[in-house]
Amino acid sequence: MVSLALVLGLSIWPWVAPDNGRLRVTFLDVGQGDAILVELPEGQRLLVDGGPGGNQRLDVGERVLAPFLWNRPTQRLDVVALTHPDSDHSGGLRAVLTRFGVREFWENGRWITGTEETLRAVERSGACRRTLVAGQRLWLGSALLTVLNPDGSRPLDDPPPEGQNEESLVLRLDWRGFSLLLTGDLGGPGEERLLADHAPVRALALKVGHHGSRYSSTGAFLDAVEPAVAIISVGARNSFGHPTPEVLGRLEAAGARIYRTDRDGAVILETDGITLSITRWASGTVERLDLDPERGA
Repeated sequence: MVSLALVLGLSIWPWVAPDNGRLRVTFLDVGQGDAILVELPEGQRLLVDGGPGGNQRLDVGERVLAPFLWNRPTQRLDVVALTHPDSDHSGGLRAVLTRFGVREFWENGRWITGTEETLRAVERSGACRRTLVAGQRLWLGSALLTVLNPDGSRPLDDPPPEGQNEESLVLRLDWRGFSLLLTGDLGGPGEERLLADHAPVRALALKVGHHGSRYSSTGAFLDAVEPAVAIISVGARNSFGHPTPEVLGRLEAAGARIYRTDRDGAVILETDGITLSITRWASGTVERLDLDPERGA
């Protein structure tokens, strides 16, 4: 199992690239949306989703992502991955694609009405576009990313009967003794399909699906994932009531330590594959976990 030590004290925001051979994953506080930056010790950077867009005053890409990336500092991202084109995941990417070089753009291939500006930004960026389907395995530096969803069985011009959320790009990241499951807005039907397909969902850390909606993170799915750490990207006082009491109860029953961007601000995971440090930026607390090597298998 995983043992935990708690360290109190104000942290210094880690502007520079991870050092000492460590991987860093930052779950940014972008309100009701997702934006996750993965940084490899070799220097590669992967941005998963971009939070909501809007006018310049409210555009997460302009107000949060671009300043954050400039202060890393970086002018280029190796990969931008869009789990699905809902505006709370795709809107902020317009500013990123306009202001930063992007080598590859990963997507599920489905675009919906209202996301035309983001799609045009993708096309103008010059990034190599890759439509991913379950079963693909991609290396980014020393990290292996396995695609678990979508299954690719439905034509891209055929609207999915269960909705766009169930077509979310789901990625599993493995690096040394650390594993992370990124689920986008996947809900119960998608989770059930992954379990039926015997997808390798077991992971140390889980990005909770659909901001903690009661229709995601089912008991059967959490039993299969067995997360020690669960991160919920969610807006404060959002109108959806996320995360719901039902999901919080299921996560607690699964034994996961819960982190929320609405209360914790940015949540930063940093690991050398043997230990894992988790920083709650709002409070400055750092929790350190010793990883069981079997969990990363």
